[in-house]
Parts: sequence; C-alpha cells; structure tokens
Amino acid sequence: MSLRGWLAIVALLVASEVHGAHPAPGDEWATAAPETLGWDGQALAAAQDFYGGLESAAFMVIYRGQPVVSWGAVADEHYVASVRKSLLNALYGVYWDRGVVRLDETLAELGIQDSDPALTDAERQATVEQLLLSRSGIYHSALYDAGWSRYMPEPGSKAPGEYWIYNNWDFNALGTIFEQVSGTSIHAAFATEIAKPLKLQDFDESDVEYQNKSILAERMMGNASDHDLYLFRVSTRDLARFGLLYLNEGQWGQHQVLSKAWVERSTEGVPTEYTFGTGLDTRYGYLWWVDVGETRRLKFGEFNDKVVIASGSRGQFLLIIPSLDLVIAHTTAITGGASTWAQVSRRVFGAPEVSDQAFERLVTLLLAAHPDRG
Repeated sequence: MSLRGWLAIVALLVASEVHGAHPAPGDEWATAAPETLGWDGQALAAAQDFYGGLESAAFMVIYRGQPVVSWGAVADEHYVASVRKSLLNALYGVYWDRGVVRLDETLAELGIQDSDPALTDAERQATVEQLLLSRSGIYHSALYDAGWSRYMPEPGSKAPGEYWIYNNWDFNALGTIFEQVSGTSIHAAFATEIAKPLKLQDFDESDVEYQNKSILAERMMGNASDHDLYLFRVSTRDLARFGLLYLNEGQWGQHQVLSKAWVERSTEGVPTEYTFGTGLDTRYGYLWWVDVGETRRLKFGEFNDKVVIASGSRGQFLLIIPSLDLVIAHTTAITGGASTWAQVSRRVFGAPEVSDQAFERLVTLLLAAHPDRG
C-alpha cells in the first residue's frame, strides 16, 4: 500500500477516536473559549461582524462536542420549517433499529391512501424507503405546498424510485406512516426517544404542531390531502444537540440512541434530478441533504468535504461537517407555524430571512477561523 493510503487509514482512525471521545453535554452546555481550541480570534470576529448584519435569531457552532460560538438568543424556540423532515428521520431510525419500521414495505401493504384523487395501484407500490428519499413517484396535492406543485411531473408519469424531486406529499405521508407503525404520535415519540436522552433544554411535546386540510390557508392554496402537516418549534441550542447526535454516529454518552448503520445509511445520499429549476446538483439521503465533491447545494469557498444538511425556508439550517468535527445551527425568528393567520401575515408583512447566499458567506468566514484552516 502507498504512503498516501496508509496516511488515509491513520486519518480515519484518528477521526473515529476523536468523535468517539466526545462527552455528551449534561443539562447545560460546557462552553469553551475558541482560542484555547486553536480558533483564530480575528477571523472569528470578522464572522461575527457579518452575522451582526443579518436577520438571524441565533447561531451556534459546536467543535469537538463543545460550543465555541453562541450568538443571539439560542434558547428561543422558532418554527424550523423543513428542518422538520430531518427531525423525523431520527424517529424512523429508532423504530428501524427495533425492527418496527420496514423500509421495503409498500404503501399498499401499509394501507396508505389519499383522496381527491385516490392513489393508483401503481403509486401504492412506492416503498417507505422511496418516500424517505423523496422518490415516491406520487405527485398528489400536499399540505403546506406554497406553489411547489407547479414543478411536479404529471401524475403517473414516473414510476416509484425512478425520479427525485423535493416532494411534500412524501414528507407528510411519512408522518402518517410513522404514527401508524409505531402506535404513537410524533410529538410523544420525539419527546421520549430523542429529547429525553439528549436532554434537550427547551423542547416540549407542544412544540410539534399539526395542521389538516380543513384550515383556510390550505383551502385558499388549493391543497388537499388526507395526510396532515407536522411542524416543529425548536431552539438553536437544542438543534445543535440534535446535530451532535449525528456527528457522533448516533451515540450519546453511553447510550446508542440511533445505530451507526442508520446514521450512515441516512446520510449517504443519492443524486438529485430536479430541484425546482435552481440548477442544484447535490445528493439527498433519508430526509437529509448531502453535499459532497464540487457540485453542492451550499458552497463555502473552496471547501469540498462532505456536509450533511437540514434546511428550512427563510434561513433555518443545521450542518454536520464530520471532517472538521463541526455542528452548525442557525435560525431565524419564524413565528406562528402553519396557521392561516401566520401564513397570511408572513406574506403580507414579511418575516426575518437569511438567504442561502448570506448563510454561505457566514459559514465561509467561520471556516476561515477553524483550527484546520490551513
């Protein structure tokens, strides 16, 4: 074996040792001065100056299991929009590990249907795994669809598994399926299986909100589906803990909350075909975005290592960067959830927002301060 090959093996072993050594936070985070861990204080100050000009609610960075950045009101809870999907991934992982969730089970076997119109027999051959990958081939109306349906292929034009497109029908139906196969609600399961072992500091069962097709906002947008919307309200510091669980390959202290196999399988990702005409060329895992190589959803200067991403509209982000031992959590103050008034209010009066481009710049500045910056 070449010297480069041996060095790669050594690097992997060292990385695994570093990750495995991270202690789980207790009731409170034990903070660390960034400079004591090798961070460049001047470069970090430049990142903070840029952050100060954004409409962010909070920003938190975890390095080697310790917070090195905690800007803004990290304890305040906000609706994290589509980050909800990655939060649901953890519940699927818990029940997959127990043998309750079967990834190859079809909608027909599960008895899953919809109305206006009903799903076809061909559509009901979609599997749980295909929904997790957003590859169901089902282009049915979905709740909380703010115009995305115009990008969807014609119903019946793609077979299950054939084509990727970001699809709220898949995500909402996964909520229905989870509650059916687990025999419990999303909010109760998340509180017991995730919030309790991770000692989330701010989460409560009431922080999961459901909306059905009867609310005015959904009827005004022409959305009709039997599969309810589920939304999470989460604080930035709790979101950071959730990210640390995945950085640590499912382990939390002495407890294996998720199996390493589930974390690896979830965050491997498969290529995407279409992302609303944006030209994005990235990968999608089980309810996680996955950036690898040079074609990426988010670009941080010349940085091309793997980044696992949960993201939501208006600037909700959770990044996991294994090669740099980083978790990055960022929120904006979205309030009101999916209620009719909240949706109308955001459209009429606006709401805080941080664009992908501004967030990319913030993270680029942050990485310039990292101990391994070069």
